[in-house]
Amino acid sequence: MIKIVGDIILDKWVNGEYSKYSPEAPVKILEQLNVSYNLGGAANVAANIREYDKDVKLYGSIANDYSGKKIISLLNEKKIKNYLSKKLNITTTKTRLTKKNGKHILRIDQEEISNSKQIENNLIKNLKKNDLILIVDYKKGLITKDLFNKIFSINKKIYVDPKNKPNFYNGAYLVKPNMKRVIQWIGNFNKKNCFKLLKKNNWEWLIVTDGPKGVHIFNKQNYYKRILVKTKNLKDVSGAGDTFLATLAYFNNIGLDIPQACKMAAKASTKVVEKIGVKTVEKNELLFNKVFTNGVFDLLHKGHYELFKFCKKIGKELIVGINSDLSVKKIKGNARPINNLKKRIFNLKKIKEIKKIIFFKKKNSIR
Repeated sequence: MIKIVGDIILDKWVNGEYSKYSPEAPVKILEQLNVSYNLGGAANVAANIREYDKDVKLYGSIANDYSGKKIISLLNEKKIKNYLSKKLNITTTKTRLTKKNGKHILRIDQEEISNSKQIENNLIKNLKKNDLILIVDYKKGLITKDLFNKIFSINKKIYVDPKNKPNFYNGAYLVKPNMKRVIQWIGNFNKKNCFKLLKKNNWEWLIVTDGPKGVHIFNKQNYYKRILVKTKNLKDVSGAGDTFLATLAYFNNIGLDIPQACKMAAKASTKVVEKIGVKTVEKNELLFNKVFTNGVFDLLHKGHYELFKFCKKIGKELIVGINSDLSVKKIKGNARPINNLKKRIFNLKKIKEIKKIIFFKKKNSIR
């Protein structure tokens, strides 16, 4: 199961006309046209992952106020399983005042800094070694060093969106700060300082997001890669970091390596910032149109079926290339028996994930 623990936020949007001036003070008036709500923080990460996978559960704290009830309603609407403490006095709420075109005028924040033993106890009690665990720390008090250590003692493959000091997450599998956070941690941003930061805190991966400037990828084997992004129509960056973490963790978990998963995450985040407000991305928007794999496929085994399932997870259409009989004989040798091309194609046609089969020698589509 995918388990997300962290600070839950309600994003409120007040949109309207912004042209008249107040007679009471030298300020403009926002004439309210509509109000909308979105899940924020850890709840937004859960909403993003819910677009990819149904087996997700959210842990966090809210109050028994209007904002808390709205969060529960939105979680139910998206069918997100959750275990929430309702002992806060105020649900963290960010109210954004925006013009009709989506441009931000002002943000009003309400929040309470508090931890929850109720959440900690329930999460640790039900956490499994093979769960995918994401920590979304907005520094509102829920994520404590003690909670991190307890999670780490059970499940070491932890993905973190951090706001606390780096040693807070010592040993995490992957930590994903933005550029502003990293500069606060290390001063000058450069590869040397980032590798030093990563190794000092025993992280496997350090992923630094830098808005339209792209993504920096570091790992403890001194691997570095930068991914550039292209945004056609930037409208709103709200929630982009949540989308990035959710997409990265999900696609890494189903089999993509971290650089490939980061490319998917960058693609998802780019789509999000081209939308007004905090939005999610549908899995179908990210999938490759066509995925190709090839091989002999003589005696089909579990590895082949897992390969086909994986390819279908990342693409809309799976095309399989199959070797000719002559090619197979060269690979396996004349002494070993083989299924002929007709039989191998017959077996592949039974697999529902495969859309098209291509025979290399004749270069024609079999199906």
